[in-house]
Amino acid sequence: RLPLPTVIALFRAIVAPMAAAHARNIVHRDLKPDNVFLVRKGNAESVKILDFGIAREMDTEQSATKTGTSMGTPHYMAPEQAMSARGVNAAADVWSLGAMLYEAISGEPPFEGETTSAIIVYACTRPHRPLLEVAPSTPKSLAELVDKCLAKEPQNRPKDAGALAAALDAIDIEMGLGLAPTGAMPAVTVEAVRMHAPSHPTPQPGPV
Repeated sequence: RLPLPTVIALFRAIVAPMAAAHARNIVHRDLKPDNVFLVRKGNAESVKILDFGIAREMDTEQSATKTGTSMGTPHYMAPEQAMSARGVNAAADVWSLGAMLYEAISGEPPFEGETTSAIIVYACTRPHRPLLEVAPSTPKSLAELVDKCLAKEPQNRPKDAGALAAALDAIDIEMGLGLAPTGAMPAVTVEAVRMHAPSHPTPQPGPV
C-alpha cells in the first residue's frame, strides 16, 4: 500500500500523458506497473509511460492484433479486451488505471487467481471486492471512482483518461493536497518507448 497523498500525486502524473494520448485517439492497451517508470533528474522526478508497442488508433479499423492472440496483462486487462483485442477504446485503459489504483491503495489487485485464465474469468464474470471493504480508510469519493473504473461495462466507466484526470483533480481539492493541476493537456507529450519487462512478457504483433 502507498500513502494516499502519494497515490493521488503519482496517478495524476500517470493519467496526464494518457489523457494526451486519448485526446489523439491512441489507446495503450497494456497499462500496468511494469510500464510506468519514475525518472529522476537531479531533484526532479517525472513519470514516463512505456511500451506503446501494441497501442492503436481508436478511429481506424486496421489493427496489428493477430486472430487468437491476447494483448494485455491479465491483472490489468479490461473484460472487453480479454474477449477481443480488436475494437477496444480508451475505457479499456481506464480499467487498467483503475486496477493499478486499487492495488496501490489496497496492496492487492482487484482480481486474483491461480492461473492466468482464472484471473481473466474472474475479471469478466465476478464483481471485485469494493475498495472500501479492502481499505476502509480510503476517502469515499476516491473509492467510488476506483470502483467505477472497474465497472464491467465500458460505458459505465469514466470515458477516458481526461475524465479520470478531472475526477482526480476534484479529489485532490477535496483532500486539500494542493497539487499542481493536470489540465494543460496540449503541453503534455507522449513518449512511446518500446520496452518489454521480462516479468510480464507481452505478445508482440507481427509485421503490418
